[in-house]
Amino acid sequence: MAKKSPRECGTCTACCQGWLRIQVGDTAVEPGKPCPEIRNNRCAVYQNRPTACASFNCAWLINDLDYPDWMRPDNAKVILKYIDLVSSVSAIGAIPTGTKVSPRVLNFLRQLSQQHQLPVLHFQRTKERGRYLPQVAVTAFGPPGMDHVFSQIQEKIQQIEMMGPNETPSTIRPNSSR
Repeated sequence: MAKKSPRECGTCTACCQGWLRIQVGDTAVEPGKPCPEIRNNRCAVYQNRPTACASFNCAWLINDLDYPDWMRPDNAKVILKYIDLVSSVSAIGAIPTGTKVSPRVLNFLRQLSQQHQLPVLHFQRTKERGRYLPQVAVTAFGPPGMDHVFSQIQEKIQQIEMMGPNETPSTIRPNSSR
């Protein structure tokens, strides 16, 4: 799909706050440990940012599905990215900037899923004693007929860029919208 309108990150640095695990120089960026290059809500090295940052596919920025302004990651508290799954199927990944995706966002994504016939994976983290645990729970939903895809996701999910080498999904719960 073509872009609906050009967008810029502006002061949104949700992807830089550690919710997507990347390596910036010698620093591991992970939940609770944001990128050291963020200054005044902007990337200080944007023109020469690391490849992992430059190649990140923020669905809100791409805007091919006409995401509303309130879905900007710093507003919605969720980062949306496209994930190549299995059997030539792509999904929208909803990665919270915290422990879980809000009900408002999930309702929006359910409608979007049905309208565009796309599966959605949403992640949930657990925080104990001020630290995020490496395991994440993943719930999948989508249009009817996606159950065969959801059953194959368990193997593929470990390759998603959001997860670091020590992160594994604790559960994947298919929850098809019917």
